[in-house]
Amino acid sequence: MTIDSFFTHILRKFSLYASLMPDFSTFASQHEQKLLERFLKEVSVAGKRSMLINLSLESKKRVTDIFTLLDAFYLKKEELSNIRFEQRSTDVFEKDAMEALSNLQGIVSNCKGASASLIKAVQADSFEGLLSKSWIVKETLEYWVFKKCFTLEMNQNLHTIQEAIKGYYQAKEQNFFYALSELVEIYQKAKKALYMEDSELSFSDVTSLVYTILHRLNDSEFLYFRLDAKIEHMLLDEFQDTSITQYEILKPLIEEITSGSGIFENGSFFFVGDVKQSIYRFRGGVSALFGAVVEQNATEVQKLLTNYRSQKEVIEFVNRSFVQKIKNYSDQLVREGADAGYVEVVQNDEPLVEAVTQVKKFLDLGADSNAIAILCATNGDGEAIKNALQEENIEVVTETTTKLINQRSVKAILEYLKYLYFREEIYRHNFFALIDQPAVKIYSIDFNKVKLLDIVKKAIDKYKLFRDDFHLVRFLNSVARYPDVEALLFEYERLDTPAAASDISGVRVLTIHKSKGLEYENVIVMDGLKRPNNSSDSIIYNYDGIRLRSVYLRTKNRDAIDIEYERALEKEKELVKEDKLNALYVAFTRARDNLIVIKKSEKSTFDLLDLEVASYGKMQCKCQRESTT
Repeated sequence: MTIDSFFTHILRKFSLYASLMPDFSTFASQHEQKLLERFLKEVSVAGKRSMLINLSLESKKRVTDIFTLLDAFYLKKEELSNIRFEQRSTDVFEKDAMEALSNLQGIVSNCKGASASLIKAVQADSFEGLLSKSWIVKETLEYWVFKKCFTLEMNQNLHTIQEAIKGYYQAKEQNFFYALSELVEIYQKAKKALYMEDSELSFSDVTSLVYTILHRLNDSEFLYFRLDAKIEHMLLDEFQDTSITQYEILKPLIEEITSGSGIFENGSFFFVGDVKQSIYRFRGGVSALFGAVVEQNATEVQKLLTNYRSQKEVIEFVNRSFVQKIKNYSDQLVREGADAGYVEVVQNDEPLVEAVTQVKKFLDLGADSNAIAILCATNGDGEAIKNALQEENIEVVTETTTKLINQRSVKAILEYLKYLYFREEIYRHNFFALIDQPAVKIYSIDFNKVKLLDIVKKAIDKYKLFRDDFHLVRFLNSVARYPDVEALLFEYERLDTPAAASDISGVRVLTIHKSKGLEYENVIVMDGLKRPNNSSDSIIYNYDGIRLRSVYLRTKNRDAIDIEYERALEKEKELVKEDKLNALYVAFTRARDNLIVIKKSEKSTFDLLDLEVASYGKMQCKCQRESTT
């Protein structure tokens, strides 16, 4: 099972320790609007409205953006537990800086050679005005217009100003994180109230509760003993995506399994991963965890260097592209018999047009549309690709189209139920349009007397709907879990159940992050339709190995006067670059036979790799599979 499923299994077993019933439901995330409303209500009750408003104003962020930061802090709650934040006054720092500025102004006013530019340079009516001066980040004032009037006293005042500004930034940072920490407690309270009422938990809620149960309660050792008694071997796949908190939950189990004593004397811990494919840092993944766990457990490491997925040309292209870019890169070896393949780097400033052209080329060569994948940067790019392909009458499969609720047959049933409940004519017409039947009268049904599942079954039978449709079979299983029609109609959009794969056909369009772990015969990796996103997270998490040492609030120009912040910022820039390289590595290694890279001439996602426009090998496509029906 997945780690999320495993933790859910543990929580159901020990749910009473979290004051939960074991029949709770899990989703990727809680109902965002409900959570926001509940959070704002709890903020008012706690008398923290002014704190939230001030935090929003001072950070120049909307409440919804603050909400995102709260969720990030919530996910890292345990890692942050060893860091303390306190409220600090910024007044003393502003006062010191302005006094030093006044001294500078005095030196300038007494200098006969002072130019108008110099006099203007030291003019500032407020601390904010001082912060806008470009000279405050210089190592010395013996330059530019200052040079004619320069004295060592100038540099002494400059140093005082810089130290004051550094202290000011640190105080502002502490105040920001103090407020965020206070609000996280309320955020957590809101989440708890919501899942207690609705019995719906997000995966992060499950992880947090399991950690609390197994690490914070007095019965923790006994609970771990109950788990140990049933687990003899543990194998973790895609280990590079494991978060620190997830590993801390598993760690006592791993130690017990591998201790060589207890119920099982021959237990084992086996984990598989590739740090080059670590692309989930935004979800708490830390690439250093792999090496740390190897060291902690004295693990025997075996490197899998042979590529068993791709053909020779794809493998050699990947090696050439990344050997000088990714630290400690080891060339992939070509397996015996994989001596074919094709790679082409195409330059086109209209990547969308080129992507459609390349898909048509594959189809003309006889490729199965299900064996073609286009990998893109964002969901927005994916939507644009989908529309462009559909305009050419090419079937497309996206994350949206693979959702059960977006299948034609399921949509029809939902429209039918909406009409029965709301009695709006639009729903009746939608229903008959979706089932390709003339619109006729639909008689009312008393939802209090007839079970929801029976209503759906009767509709399928009465209108002879979509015979042998596996989507409907899956939907019936989902309907059975809803207590009433209101719960279904108002919450069905959160139903994460995937459609039946056997009934889905077309060119796969997905983001690089969604492609992880998948493979396709023919892969097109497309440049972003917009400029590469250079937006940065507001918070910098500074790790020493796998231990979170400090957090910083990203502040413009602060790195010029705060060396610790500068080091953290440089480390963060390296990690961002590493994330981008890893994402491209994941994208290129999805291809089995043919790989097409579409790059723009300027501001390209692929600039990191210095790719040359070229082609390697010979394109060959496997013919479409014959029907077995």
